[in-house]
Amino acid sequence: MKNVLFVISLVSSSFAYGQKKKPARAIPPPPIVRKEIAEPPQSLSINDDSKKCFVYVSEVAKDSVVAVTENLLEYFPSGRNARINTTTYQYDSKLKKQSNGSGEMLAQTQQLQFIEGNYTIEKETLTVIPDKKDKFDTRRFKIVYKPDTNTVINLKDEQNHLYKKGKCIEPMISL
Repeated sequence: MKNVLFVISLVSSSFAYGQKKKPARAIPPPPIVRKEIAEPPQSLSINDDSKKCFVYVSEVAKDSVVAVTENLLEYFPSGRNARINTTTYQYDSKLKKQSNGSGEMLAQTQQLQFIEGNYTIEKETLTVIPDKKDKFDTRRFKIVYKPDTNTVINLKDEQNHLYKKGKCIEPMISL
């Protein structure tokens, strides 16, 4: 009996005083975050809408010489930069007809003027403020929208000239 009590006390004491080993606590892995491919905003993407260009062409004929003035207004919706490009050149209409018929090209001298600046749009009016205010005047254009949308059709300047949508100047490399 003495041995039985000894065994019971030994077994009970090993349960009572034994330490239970806690499982090692592992740090959970970070949650998986699916990276979505970020598309550039519409205004910064490289396409035809990245800048808006409007052209007004005036031709004045004197005898057989035609003087052409092309005004190109381009502004960048992503920022506040604007540019007015004025190209002037003259050509002889008789020589142009002769060169078109024979397959030759008529080369004329062109003068370019770039007016850099900023623009603001307030109450359907586009105002171009040049960087060199002492040399160039501020120009205002009335914006003509397509009905029931916010799409610009064309612009009208102070002299009521109609600037239609046109192609922007593309950078060229000449050798």
